[in-house]
Amino acid sequence: MILLGTSFIGAQSKYNAKKADFTILGTSNLHDWEMNCSQATIKGDFLVESGALTGVENVVVEIPVKSLKSEKGSIMDGKTYDALKAKEHGKIYFTLSNVNSITKSGAGYNVKASGNLKIAGYSRSVTMTVFVKVLSNGDLEITGSKDLKMTDYKVDPPTAMFGALTTGDDVTVKFNAALTSNQLNK
Repeated sequence: MILLGTSFIGAQSKYNAKKADFTILGTSNLHDWEMNCSQATIKGDFLVESGALTGVENVVVEIPVKSLKSEKGSIMDGKTYDALKAKEHGKIYFTLSNVNSITKSGAGYNVKASGNLKIAGYSRSVTMTVFVKVLSNGDLEITGSKDLKMTDYKVDPPTAMFGALTTGDDVTVKFNAALTSNQLNK
């Protein structure tokens, strides 16, 4: 296990998402539901030495609330935007505060990290483990998931049909991103 300090020595590169897909999975008293987003931005500093991930800093994720789309249609979308207070807080943010560990795992690395997740204007500290794979061209593939409770972020689970349809408080956020370095010497 490699523990990270507060500064890097070596060739740190700034990476940006060339693709970032987020899926939110939830339940209701009638059916399970899913919302998808492919318009998120991810930026961060990653240290890759000889094909090995050795450091991560300054990661910021932004998800435009109104980019979340449901297979159930515009009524579900509208209820979700209202619950997430999209007019006042148009984006969901995650800001990395600390990398606790980077551990080699198969063809990649498990990165245990903590940061601040801001939803509907309310911030909470979260810890999660994501899987990062360094590709042969230097790009990064990042996957992970996080279980959350809407009420932890002061979000009232959406309802419809005058309360006959109620959504569950628990949701799972899954993500899959491809990041590329914006360094010219990649």
